[in-house]
Amino acid sequence: MHSPVKGWILAQTSSALLDLQRITSVTLDESSLYMTFLSVGFVVGSFMYGVVCNHVDKYIVQFLALTLAAIVLAAIPWCRIHVAMVTAHAIVGFCNGIIDSVVNAEMLAVWGNGGRSFMQAMYFSDSIGGVISPIVTAQFLSFRKLYQHNMPDHSTANDGNNATLITMPTTDLYIEHTNTLNKSGTFLFNVTERDLHMPISFYHSSQLYIAYIISACVCIFVAMAFLLMFFTFNRDIYSDRAVTEMTSSKNISKYRKIIILINMGLMACIYTAIEESFSGFLPAFCISQLNWSMSNASYVLSVFYSCIGLGRLVGVFWASYLNPKNILGVLCLLISVTLTIILWCGLHHSDIGIWLSVAFIGFFFAVILPTVFTWTEEDFFPVTGHISSYLNIAANCGATINPVVIGTLMENCSPMWFTYIFLIESFVLLMTYVIGILLSRHNRANQNENAYQEMK
Repeated sequence: MHSPVKGWILAQTSSALLDLQRITSVTLDESSLYMTFLSVGFVVGSFMYGVVCNHVDKYIVQFLALTLAAIVLAAIPWCRIHVAMVTAHAIVGFCNGIIDSVVNAEMLAVWGNGGRSFMQAMYFSDSIGGVISPIVTAQFLSFRKLYQHNMPDHSTANDGNNATLITMPTTDLYIEHTNTLNKSGTFLFNVTERDLHMPISFYHSSQLYIAYIISACVCIFVAMAFLLMFFTFNRDIYSDRAVTEMTSSKNISKYRKIIILINMGLMACIYTAIEESFSGFLPAFCISQLNWSMSNASYVLSVFYSCIGLGRLVGVFWASYLNPKNILGVLCLLISVTLTIILWCGLHHSDIGIWLSVAFIGFFFAVILPTVFTWTEEDFFPVTGHISSYLNIAANCGATINPVVIGTLMENCSPMWFTYIFLIESFVLLMTYVIGILLSRHNRANQNENAYQEMK
């Protein structure tokens, strides 16, 4: 049940990023720290759970983490200080890290090698949250309308194109784009619906707090469900699991385990870096490079999550008959092709191309991360609480670094760096898949050889 919450929170942060930027009056690369510390908190939370996973009740941990997340989410729209906003996102990420580590390990503990469809179903629920959240959040984003009585010492004129020309002292404005500077020391600039860099005090007061209160209520609802599970569920499901862990560990040398963990962790890292940063900066890319409105940028993000959800829904059914790892290479290749198309559409301002490409890449992303967990479980060793925490930490290392890099490059160089970085990373993702297949075949060959030696 947690997974819709995770998707909801991530999609909401992406949709509201520019409004959060205005609340704290910072630049885009500074506001990217919200996504970064969401991932930093996730890493810390995953690590903490890996340390204590054998000493705590999992249902109570889930209840406490969701309750804390709800409290902090309700407070986020009121964090006008940049440090407070960063800290709040780090705490929410910390809670998400704990929750995600628990459910990934528990899902495979219950279902083991037969958990492909169930793992896909869990990640499908993640996408449901990602689809609904941007639609809900879009209703409460700030309007692009100026209150002229809030503008001190200004003068206005009309340029004949339904745009108002306003002059104001430079000390009263925070402007990132170059505008016409008059001799009197004032900026002359056009106020249009799509201007991204107007100061927050110019706009209607944002109703973003309503969207975040809704998110807090969702977290509380799920937290109550875990509290109910604490009192009613049978916890004696791990005896067979312990035997499986011992027998599987004996068949793989420590050196080979390290190589496998590094590669599977890198695959999770690159994938998460692409997917979460793609959704995190997609609205900003559409607004700054393609001059879209904030609402349309939020809706295209919803399309992205809808197609991820559709892909995972399809995966729920076909994962029982076809192992997802067998087509993972094709999906990685298609991701690279689609990112190339998005690059072209960005350069040529093709709106329809962006809509279609975002839909396709969302579908291609769908099964990769759950497959990393089931692939590890089936071909290498059981995904225990420690392994689940490690894969979550590895996955979010990429999501921690990427927003800083992309936000800085988009702010200081060009919004097109949004596409350049992802295209490079997609080739690395394909490489990790190829290495994973080689490791899998080598491991299976060793298992067959060991079985043959035991028969003799």
